[in-house]
Amino acid sequence: MSSENKSILSDKKCKKVLDFCVALEERLDKLTGAKAHNPLDHPLQYIAWTNDMEARVAQHLAHVSSNYIMALCDSIAQVEVATFDNRYTLVANPVAFLAADYESVPAEIMFTLLADAYTDNGGGFAHTRAGENHTSVESITNRVWYDTLQWRNKNTPYPANLERELKAYRKVVSDEQEREAESFENAHQQLDQMVSDHNDEKADAREMIQAFSRLADLRDEGKATTKDNLDLYPGSEISKEVNKSIARIDQEKTERDIIYDECQQRLQREEELRTQLLALIEEAEAKQAGQTEQEQTEQMEE
Repeated sequence: MSSENKSILSDKKCKKVLDFCVALEERLDKLTGAKAHNPLDHPLQYIAWTNDMEARVAQHLAHVSSNYIMALCDSIAQVEVATFDNRYTLVANPVAFLAADYESVPAEIMFTLLADAYTDNGGGFAHTRAGENHTSVESITNRVWYDTLQWRNKNTPYPANLERELKAYRKVVSDEQEREAESFENAHQQLDQMVSDHNDEKADAREMIQAFSRLADLRDEGKATTKDNLDLYPGSEISKEVNKSIARIDQEKTERDIIYDECQQRLQREEELRTQLLALIEEAEAKQAGQTEQEQTEQMEE
């Protein structure tokens, strides 16, 4: 409860606190040795967006309009100073500087997950879904966002990080293009080999049929008999072998057609991925170019 509101916690909040205690106890039970009697290497965390960090930190320290589970833990640490040897307190640090209204929600969600800060697993004080309450971001003017952007570009590693991301994207695209080229080459080689094998088998089958045809002609001319040479009548063993060969060739052609279709689908998926990566790079480069243009405009105005 806050210093301004002495009312008893609601049943819903009490359940949240109890669930947090159970999850935290399960996490602490896994610690052994000295770690079981010292502050956590990964302390309990709470991630939240604010447009005035100094004022917001003061509220949290005073337990005013703050996270009630975090305030409860801080109160226990303050009251039980002797028990905990004054080793537990709230510490606030900025982890990211935002420069656009659309950055607040994804930033809070991402950092909450990275910090493992939800109460349901005892990792932190976040008892609601991150990014739910960000209406205050709409009250910030474009001029403030612009000034913040300039400050961030000049005083944080953001531009260098963005360039590193672009470099990584370019590397991914380059590697993907190399794999794609190799894949295309392998696919074409496979298809060429399939066509060559199919043509060879067609030629062999054609020669076989021509040979049977010549034998049949000889038989009809009385120069060969089915008894002394080959039985070429429908249903004979030779006719059956011919039909088997033709069926086998047709089956292999069908299998090759299936493999060809799979290769085409894989190539199409690879092309779609490459297009998406290129779009991401273009978007990031456009954003970086826009920021550079804004800086140049500001310098000219000054």
